[in-house]
Amino acid sequence: MSRSVPQTKLEEREEEGLRVVGTRKMRYDAALKVSGSATFGTDVRLPNLLYGKILRSTYAHARILKLDVSRAESLPGVRAVVTARDLPPIVYGFAVRDQTVLPTERVIYCGQPVCALAAETAEIAERALKEVQVEYEQLPNVLTVEEAMKDESTPIHPGVVPAGSPPYASKNVCSFSRVHRGNPEKALGAADHVVEESYETQQVHQSYLEPRAATADVEARTGRVRVWTSTQSPFLTRNSLAEVLSVPVSQIQIFVTHTGGGFGAKISSHLEPLCAALSRKARRPVKMVLTREEEFVGGTPRPAMRFWIKSGLKDGRVTARRGRAVVDAGAYGSEAAVYANIAALQLIGPYDVPNFETEGLSVYTNKQPAGAFRAPGTVETAFAVESHTDTLAKKIGVDPVEFRLANAWQDGSLGPTGQVMKGVGLKDAITRVTRSAGWREFKTRRGRRGREDRYARGMGVIRARARSPAS
Repeated sequence: MSRSVPQTKLEEREEEGLRVVGTRKMRYDAALKVSGSATFGTDVRLPNLLYGKILRSTYAHARILKLDVSRAESLPGVRAVVTARDLPPIVYGFAVRDQTVLPTERVIYCGQPVCALAAETAEIAERALKEVQVEYEQLPNVLTVEEAMKDESTPIHPGVVPAGSPPYASKNVCSFSRVHRGNPEKALGAADHVVEESYETQQVHQSYLEPRAATADVEARTGRVRVWTSTQSPFLTRNSLAEVLSVPVSQIQIFVTHTGGGFGAKISSHLEPLCAALSRKARRPVKMVLTREEEFVGGTPRPAMRFWIKSGLKDGRVTARRGRAVVDAGAYGSEAAVYANIAALQLIGPYDVPNFETEGLSVYTNKQPAGAFRAPGTVETAFAVESHTDTLAKKIGVDPVEFRLANAWQDGSLGPTGQVMKGVGLKDAITRVTRSAGWREFKTRRGRRGREDRYARGMGVIRARARSPAS
């Protein structure tokens, strides 16, 4: 289908003073990639390299009754097997401390690593996994936030204190944050119109081309840890390794390889702790590369989210809002807690709303832990807020662009936490983008479209306020 949005020539873009939009930018790594010289995680080779594999849980929630690795350890070619007994009893996480490298008593999601081993070849390692004997007692699981928040639901992390002192009795609330200003209830009562809506987004895997890959080499004499990995956040990875291995940060060196896609998923540590633990036990370097199946089963996808928004309108302006965002944290809440906080801050959008109360909470479920995916918490919240904004405009019969212009932030506006906004170019951006895209002309053409037309073309307007915990 041809594009209905007119394109401006590159030189005209540059004449308009646009330095990024519509201009060509050189990729600094282009030559390395097209020549095949770039080193990705799977390309790392070290002398005496071993190959690591992970045995994963086949249950969403179960008690580990037996874990016998003796037959795997005795298989020729196997050089190390690591279980929770080989690691310090560390619970870690950068927002909520609820995560272990390997489980001690229970598995809490299908695909969770139970043990890991290293062998002379990947084929031997695969055979050795089949020799590990595990017996489980299946436990009740919760797979939705609605189910997890019920009073009778099974607690996934008993004893873990949720962040933010949530006003909810649920045993599975991981974190809570609230932002408020003015008197939203009074303003809703005085509004000409009140609109209340709910939205939801789904769990989505980042689907990067390159699977997760890491190579670790722990020197037996000095304890120095060297890791080659396609991480997006080498310092977070280094700090996590120092914690779970109980070694000083100064003893850890991270070498970042080229990344064949990550989109946020490779911000937090994943393979690196297991890889380093295997190397330390085997006294040889160990390389681990996930299969595509493992990526989908044991990855950290964008979490599903639920939104509830209630807004009051008076004289064409949004005068009040109440909102809630619920993040499905999965088994661990370290990242989801951050995204819930982001959502609470962004539920008013970049609009002047004088009276509001918004909250964000993350909730544990027996699913894969939530991970980042392109401005986590922002994209999903923008979808809900902007869909709701279109409904508000339609409610009073106003063009959605004009409605946004009437309510948009400008210099002197107050942000959600009271910060005074400066240098706000939102109104100018909306005006220029919609003019360049032919918004008004498109609306006229749309009204003339006949039923005989085979294709229908659409155009919408949405703004997003990027806020990434990785940037």
